[in-house]
Amino acid sequence: MAEDERFLPAQAPIDAVLDGGFRFGEMSHQGSLIGLPGRTQAWTPKGTAFEISAQDLAPVLEMAEVVDILLIGTGADIAVLPQSTLDTLRGAGLACEVSATRAAVRTYNVLLSEDRRVAAALMALT
Repeated sequence: MAEDERFLPAQAPIDAVLDGGFRFGEMSHQGSLIGLPGRTQAWTPKGTAFEISAQDLAPVLEMAEVVDILLIGTGADIAVLPQSTLDTLRGAGLACEVSATRAAVRTYNVLLSEDRRVAAALMALT
């Protein structure tokens, strides 16, 4: 099974940010992660945080009708996304907040606990 095909069939809060991965849903995952309504799955962005593209965020864009806000965790530090990526997200009706991964996880967990329509694309800490 390809890495991006592995998933948990639920949107799970993140229990811990680990070096190189995450703990959630009574399991751990090495690598980046994306949380969507109805699933939590491996995420493999093609470049650095500064290079995150609309193609990298295709799983979120495919669910834009059921997501109001996208949180993007860019690793240990905050990064500025390409304007073209931000324009695509905005065009799909998604509000986007970019922060360091640990901060994005905290916000994601709060919004999930409030039953908000949220997605998160979280780069692993390296």
